[in-house]
Amino acid sequence: MAKGSGQSVGPVVIVAGPERFLHLEHTREIREALRAAHGEVDVVTFAGGSARAADILDECRSMGLMVTHKLVIVDEADELLKIKGEGDDDEAGPAAAGGTRTARELLEAYCAAPESAATLLLRAAVWRKGKLDAAVEKAGGRFIECPELTDLAAMKWAAGRAGHYGVTLGPDAATALVQTLGTDLGRLDSELGKLALVLATRGQDRGAISAALVHELVGESREDEVWTLQSGLLSGDASAALKNLHSALEVARHNPVLVGIAYIDLCRKLDGLARGLAAGENERALMGRLKIWNGADRLIPAARTLRPAGTARLFKAAVEADVKQKTGQGDPVRLLEGLTVEVCLALRRS
Repeated sequence: MAKGSGQSVGPVVIVAGPERFLHLEHTREIREALRAAHGEVDVVTFAGGSARAADILDECRSMGLMVTHKLVIVDEADELLKIKGEGDDDEAGPAAAGGTRTARELLEAYCAAPESAATLLLRAAVWRKGKLDAAVEKAGGRFIECPELTDLAAMKWAAGRAGHYGVTLGPDAATALVQTLGTDLGRLDSELGKLALVLATRGQDRGAISAALVHELVGESREDEVWTLQSGLLSGDASAALKNLHSALEVARHNPVLVGIAYIDLCRKLDGLARGLAAGENERALMGRLKIWNGADRLIPAARTLRPAGTARLFKAAVEADVKQKTGQGDPVRLLEGLTVEVCLALRRS
């Protein structure tokens, strides 16, 4: 995508595939391109499993007074497309009988005359191609695939991503990192940020992450410590979770950024489990693929009740808190406290 060119984004964009981190990265790029082209952009998000296509398209067509462009995001868009029909009295009725059209048909019709002041972004872990894809392409839109990476591709990605944190990652270290964590880009990114921070605290800014450092700080050796924080969050007891948080910060003297990474890791696990379970994957296979060594008896029920829409919101909140910490946008402790309460409330409501 050409940055600074909102036109290159297209009126409708489909971002599909199991790699959630790439969903977030492509969304960020789209938002930046739109802002460069239009100035302030209004962002509205829908959950595809509960939203109606008509409401989403009404949002695309309605413009505010203070902004020149709107980005309308639909998560779990594949769930939206399962809706049989939309009408006043019979949402499931066929078009011929009740005058209703399916969500897919409504989106196809929208693509024939999309709103020029809006970009509709459809995000889905699973996407079944059909007429809608052709309609999006004809409208000047795009399809962006976000596949799960192979080990080799993940190693190459991690080596390139290390530059984002001002460090380098050689082949041996990249191999050790992927062998320990797997190919989930969200987890790889979190660990790269942590390793870069450790290098900085050791006076090695812009240094090289070694395989020895990966073995020292990444993997099962730190699972028990991380699990203490994550277990407090999973309890849904905000008071107990806040107590664990302050113990980690004030007694153990952990860096807030490292604590935030533990929070991201939990939200990543929940999100991966929720999406895998929704797709019918085997629980044991999921635990192995996501490198989860502790807490299956608590993680799986939480992921089932939150569902992908809920875990996606928590994962996004954790990533945003991490970005704010690293860019000085707010007090780190207050950011972590807010995230703690948000996660606990979501789990209590579920």
